Amino acid sequence: RVVLFLIVVASLPTLVISLVAVLVLGFGIQTWFGGAVSDAINSSRDVALAYLEEHRERLNYQASSVAERIEDLGPSASDTDDLQQLLDEAVGLRSLSSANIIQANGQVLITSGLASDQDLGSIPQSFFDLAQEIRPEAIDGETGTQLAQRGIDISLPGSDDLSILIALDTPYLAETYLLATIPVLEEVVARVEQTQEAASSYSNLGRAAEQYRLIFGLLFLVVALLLVIVAGMAGLRFALWLTTPLLELTRAADRLGSGDLSTRVSVSDDAAGDELTTLSHTFNGMANQIEAQQFELLRATDEADLRRRFSEAVLSGVSRGVIGLDSELRINLPNPRANKLVDFQLEKHVGTRLTELFPVFGDLLARAKMEPTTLHADDVLYTRPDGKVRTLQTTVVTEMQGESVLGYVLTFDDITDFLSAQRQAAWSDVARRIAHEIKNPLTPIQLSAERLKRRYLKQIEDSPEVFQTCTDTIITQVGDIARMVDEFSSFARMPAPRVDDHNLVEIARRVISLQGNSFEGVRLEDLTGLEPREVVCDPQLISQSLINLIKNAAEALQPSIIDGSVSDGLIRVSLQQTDAGATVLTVNDNGTGYPADLLPKLAEPYVTTREKGTGLGLAIVKKIMEDHGGQLLLGNGDGPDDLPGAKAQMIFSAPAG
Repeated sequence: RVVLFLIVVASLPTLVISLVAVLVLGFGIQTWFGGAVSDAINSSRDVALAYLEEHRERLNYQASSVAERIEDLGPSASDTDDLQQLLDEAVGLRSLSSANIIQANGQVLITSGLASDQDLGSIPQSFFDLAQEIRPEAIDGETGTQLAQRGIDISLPGSDDLSILIALDTPYLAETYLLATIPVLEEVVARVEQTQEAASSYSNLGRAAEQYRLIFGLLFLVVALLLVIVAGMAGLRFALWLTTPLLELTRAADRLGSGDLSTRVSVSDDAAGDELTTLSHTFNGMANQIEAQQFELLRATDEADLRRRFSEAVLSGVSRGVIGLDSELRINLPNPRANKLVDFQLEKHVGTRLTELFPVFGDLLARAKMEPTTLHADDVLYTRPDGKVRTLQTTVVTEMQGESVLGYVLTFDDITDFLSAQRQAAWSDVARRIAHEIKNPLTPIQLSAERLKRRYLKQIEDSPEVFQTCTDTIITQVGDIARMVDEFSSFARMPAPRVDDHNLVEIARRVISLQGNSFEGVRLEDLTGLEPREVVCDPQLISQSLINLIKNAAEALQPSIIDGSVSDGLIRVSLQQTDAGATVLTVNDNGTGYPADLLPKLAEPYVTTREKGTGLGLAIVKKIMEDHGGQLLLGNGDGPDDLPGAKAQMIFSAPAG
């Protein structure tokens, strides 16, 4: 801005003076070379040229008349005497200085007047050709009228007279021309030439005057530019002297902003105590303060990072899932166990509200926000991404500082298997007691009923069929109770599996062969085209498990077959191998499937969907698979190759051998 200001101050007066000078000079030149002076000179030149033009027109008229008379002679035109007489009369009567009949090569045929001694052979051939084109019948191409001038004007060497060359249009004088000359005073010609030269000189001087005005303008412009340059250099030096301390402060501020906290502005000891010096001292003090604060901040950050790493190390060894939340319930510190329990990468969602990812924790966290001083715990049912429902024992603790809530710590653990084992142990004890207490009187009851039937059936004369029906009912129901007690006993005293390498395909085919025609209205698909698959198992227990699954599927299909919702019952037993090497034996039917609300509990004891079911079949299969190091998965067909009904999968995770 300083440089611009000095340039403006220096250039404005110079530009104004230059503009005024150029205007004054232009006005003077316009006065000298315009108006009356220019008109007078041009008028003089026009008068002189008009005088010559008048003589040319008169010469053209007189010569054309002579040429017409020659052409009118007819055959007499070839008579030299007649031509000579005609030319002499023309020279005498028409004020011509000479009249000549010549050929294109310059040879004079007849001459009259004063031009007999002139060199006519120097006339260019182009003049003769041009004269041939200008004939009496020649028409102007632009106006469409007959040309007024018949010949062409030429200048003879060594003469100031006006001459005209006309091509004669007569067959008696082929290729001949009339050259006529009219006298012009030598003084008049000299005056005309002087007038033209004066007008030309005046015009050249006028054009030069415009150039002089341009030169003067450029000179003024150069002077103005020199002044601008000088002012700019002076302003630049002054601006540098003024702004160098500010530029140094700006660069120091940039370095300070980029992280170089050791940046300081140099201040000389003999510097005057002006505003810039005060500003430099203030900047250095600010830099010292920022450097000290950053040191404290880095130390606090290192301590916080050390505490965080310590907390992460502690949390990584905790068996429970732990998720640290801020006061807005946003995730800030999950441990690896939490990722595993919820089957979710929580680290990728740090800063996200936990309730957006897992709404099942919403009620417990809402209670914690309402009562921050109380420990809140509850069992939460969580559905994993793979569809499994797990029971999470969850606790929420509020982290507080005074009356302010800093955050929350949510801990949880998967107690699904623990609850299942607890219920299974309890039901095993119940089954053992039932088997012990009920089985003892069953045999005497059955034997007594059979004995009554054999001994007294023949003695009863009044309604013996009623007596037989009652005893048969007692015997049948005692048998059903005995079978139920046997299931209780099997569940309570599950034998340990005796494992070895066995062909699972052969085991499945044997069971399918035995059970294929056991259920009315239900077709059991056979395994075909499968290669042997060896697994480590107890074939008797695996056969028992597969029979239980097929029996459950067939019994579940009966109501659908009866009410007509399923026309033909179908049970499909299939065998697959996963990418991890596990073997999966699947039993799938085309019924209505398992109820979704009971799926998490179907494998627990005494959970059943059938009216007369004991609820022990799936529990026994689950126990057998767990004893084999595998697992039982229950669900409904949802794959492209699955049947729409229930689907039970026996998974053998350990390869054979």
